[in-house]
Amino acid sequence: MVQIITNNALVCKAVKLLIEVEFPHLFWTPCVVHTLDLRVKNICTTKNIDGNEVVFNECRWIFYVIDDASFIKTFIMTHSTR
Repeated sequence: MVQIITNNALVCKAVKLLIEVEFPHLFWTPCVVHTLDLRVKNICTTKNIDGNEVVFNECRWIFYVIDDASFIKTFIMTHSTR
């Protein structure tokens, strides 16, 4: 069995369908990391509007983690290891 892993872009899904017709023994899997990245971006772009206050407040911690990760990334990128 051969497995193909791609991101979830529409073009990849279209290619998946074409490949499955020609090679039914191939097994296609969407990339888990890409899927998680899309979900986190979706959560992080959530606005505090009527009807989603509870979800917004429950996910507020994610904003702090993103800020901390951004700070660490910037620190690493701006400080030479030499």
